[in-house]
Amino acid sequence: MIERAGERQRSAERWGPYRSRDYHNHPGTHLDLPFLISTIHSIKNSIKNNRPIQTTTMRFLTLSIAVLASATSTVLAADPELNIEVTRAVECERKTQRGDKVDVHYRGSLQADGSEFDASYNRGSPLSFVVGQGQVIKGWDEGLLDMCIGEKRTLTIPPNLGYGDRNMGPIPAGSTLIFETELMGIKGVEAPASIVKEAASEETEGVKEKIKAKIEDAAEAVKVTLEDTDAGGQEHNEL
Repeated sequence: MIERAGERQRSAERWGPYRSRDYHNHPGTHLDLPFLISTIHSIKNSIKNNRPIQTTTMRFLTLSIAVLASATSTVLAADPELNIEVTRAVECERKTQRGDKVDVHYRGSLQADGSEFDASYNRGSPLSFVVGQGQVIKGWDEGLLDMCIGEKRTLTIPPNLGYGDRNMGPIPAGSTLIFETELMGIKGVEAPASIVKEAASEETEGVKEKIKAKIEDAAEAVKVTLEDTDAGGQEHNEL
């Protein structure tokens, strides 16, 4: 009798935080897994030895199962995740971190029909903001971390990480967004040598193309002038 009384006392002490009042007021917030496992073993032993199972024990088990079922349904109903595709990888020592001021070029479109709704490339100026501080949509705050200067990523952003159920100009509510992004710079951080070299090479190629275009224009102008001169000389001879 003394041992059973002690068992009842310990059971009451363990049951304290899991009273039905707590469960009804805060569903899904109280679950002691070690005690749940111990309770299951206790029930199995009681059944095996043909002993009655205490009402409080069954009550705890029932509530625990309800909590687990609720947690499982929450996980299964979780929002879709952000998808990140690196389209140009870059090696660097310093990647973007929360709190960095960054410059990002982008092109945004709707996944539904592929229509473009905005692009910084068209304006010739990247967007400047502090990453990871809520200044932009969550999909950007999460999708542009651990990124090297010069790196390009395509972000597929579900509504819960974009504009949600709000209409934003050409963006309908509940839209999944596709952003082609390019990290142009991090304040206070030098660009990787490979990117600097590539940029210099692209600039050189650009200059070469401009020079080539000017030479072609000049050659065309000379050709036209010579043709006009020949035509004028022919008319003079006919006279």
